[in-house]
Order: sequence, then structure tokens, then C-alpha cells
Amino acid sequence: MNLAGCFSNCKLDFCADLCLGVDLDAAWVQVSEGKIPVRAVFKTVGGFKHAGAVIAESNCWSMMKGGLTVDESGPAELYFEKHKRKVRIHVTDKQDKSLANATISIVQKKLSFPFGSAINKNILTNTAYQNWFTSRFAVTTFENEMKWYTNEPSQGREDYSAADALIKFAQQHGISVRGHTVLWEDPRYQPSWVPSLSASQLSTAVANRISSIMKRYKGQVIGWDVVNENLHFSFFEDKLGPKESANAYKIAKSIDPSTTLFLNEYNTIEDSRDGAASPTAYVNKVRSIQSLGGSNLGVGLESHFNVPDLPYMRSAIDTLGALGLPMWLTEVDVQSGPNQVRNFTSFVVTKVLMLGEHHT
Repeated sequence: MNLAGCFSNCKLDFCADLCLGVDLDAAWVQVSEGKIPVRAVFKTVGGFKHAGAVIAESNCWSMMKGGLTVDESGPAELYFEKHKRKVRIHVTDKQDKSLANATISIVQKKLSFPFGSAINKNILTNTAYQNWFTSRFAVTTFENEMKWYTNEPSQGREDYSAADALIKFAQQHGISVRGHTVLWEDPRYQPSWVPSLSASQLSTAVANRISSIMKRYKGQVIGWDVVNENLHFSFFEDKLGPKESANAYKIAKSIDPSTTLFLNEYNTIEDSRDGAASPTAYVNKVRSIQSLGGSNLGVGLESHFNVPDLPYMRSAIDTLGALGLPMWLTEVDVQSGPNQVRNFTSFVVTKVLMLGEHHT
């Protein structure tokens, strides 16, 4: 259980009654920062029963060994307790005099968790869609308006009109923008004029592309997907050499040194069968880029699910968390097939987002 969002304790709904004579002996816990003592406590009809303790850490799961031999059957609630964070609020009037017994209310004005959705240029002419979107989301990504094939359909003829309009729309409504994507390793999604370039011509075109889009929107995006899907595909690395991804990140860092530069990949947390993008492969790719001079990196996880395997997702994110880098679920969706009723799909999406939030 991740205790990132808890104060004095977190309650885990226990799905079954405790059964007399059953031994419960372990749990896995994690906290959002630092090292914090955590205790497991069962609340039963007969009172509270302490089951174990551990010094829980951030960025990894700690096994709490201990346990409980059940001496009475019946319903129970399981709590994972940690110390409260102390918050002191001092209330004064306009003359800076303390106000005793003041009633304080706190209203959350904005989500700290960056919850968003993709948009495209169609939103610019649909007022109802604008109102619906801006009342719900704090972050957005443009579907195609920042992709190379949109911005430079023929060599030397750039068109950022749609992206410019969407940036302006987002800024007017206080919505942050992720820059997606500077380059895409999939050969199917290159501008039509790119595949026929020689290696030297391609190298120049890539450098120009990175410079063009990143200088244009520097300071206006909260992160860049610099190289998209470079675990599954290798269009640029095949033509320009295995160091090309690292070169792209180095150029990007020189242009926009204060913004997180993401890799962005699918199936890393969605499908354990896809070895090309496994958590270990992702970690190795990041470390390779870092060893060649890439920095300011972030972990982008596309998160296109059929039926999510939440334990696998949790394990994969834990592995990636060891990198100590910013981590985003960038394109979350869950397929709704004939065996997935609407309520179940909604439930699964909620679980995926909660798991992602607990790892921020």
C-alpha cells in the first residue's frame, strides 16, 4: 500500500472476515518521500491488534514482516499508520493581532496531481467542448498539432498555425501543455520527404527540427517528449547511429535546459509479454542516454490498456522509480470491449490513475 496521500493513517478495506486460526504474516508498503515508520493495525470487534512495523521508504516497496494469529472470527479493518505531519496555522487580523478560537476552512483551488487529456484543433471552434474541457483538466497534450509531419509537411515549409492557436487557447484558460512530440522513431510517422534523405541530410534535418519547435515553444510547455517510442522503433538510430537518441536529448537540453525531457513508450506497464519495452529495457535505455550525455530526463508511460494488470503495473512502476526521475502516465486509455461494461471500465481507469498518483 502506498501512503503518499495519507496523514495519520490509511485504511484498507478488508474484503473478508478474519477467520479463527489464520496467520497473516506480511505486507508491502511505500511512502512518498524519505523514510517513515509505518505500523499495521487491525481494528476488530474486540479492539485493536498490532500486526507489524517497518521503516518504509520512497521509490521502493518495503516488506513489513510480522503478522497476526487470528484469535477470533469476525469483520476487521486494516490500518497502516504513520506519524502525522505537523501543520501550524497562525491566524491574525489586519493589525497582526492573534485571533483566538478562529474557525478555519481550507478550499482546494487547484489539483496538485497533473490530470489532463488530449485535444486537437477542433476544440477551437466548439464552445461547448471548450467549456466542458476547461472545467475539468489542468494539463493537455495536442494530438497531432506538434508532430513533425504536421509542422513541416514539405521540407523547409513550416506550419505551426494550429499549434500556435492551441497554445494560446491553453494559456488563456490556465492549462499547462506537454510538448508532444519532437521526434518519433516509428518509420510510419515521418514527414513524407524524410525517408529519402541521406545520412548527412537527415542529421541536419533532425537538428533543425529540434531547434525549430523547441525554440518556438520554449517556456510554454511543462515537458517535452523528445524521442517517442525509441524502444519499439529505431528509424533515426538505424540511419544515424546508436548515439542518435542521446544526441537529440543533448540538443534539446541546450535549447530548453529547465524543462523535463521525456522518453515516451507503450507497453512498459501495460503488457508483460512485450520484452522490447519491458521496465528493464526502459531503465537500460535511460541509463544509456545518460551515459552518453543526455540529462534532464523523464519517464513517459503511454498507458494504453486492455484490461490492466494492476499488480504488474505497480511492479513495473517500482522498477522505473529506481531511476529517480519524473514519471508521467502520458496517454491513459482503457479499451472497452464486449466483456467490459461501462461501470467496470470506469472503475479500472480510476484504479490506474490512483496507482499513478500514489507514485508521484
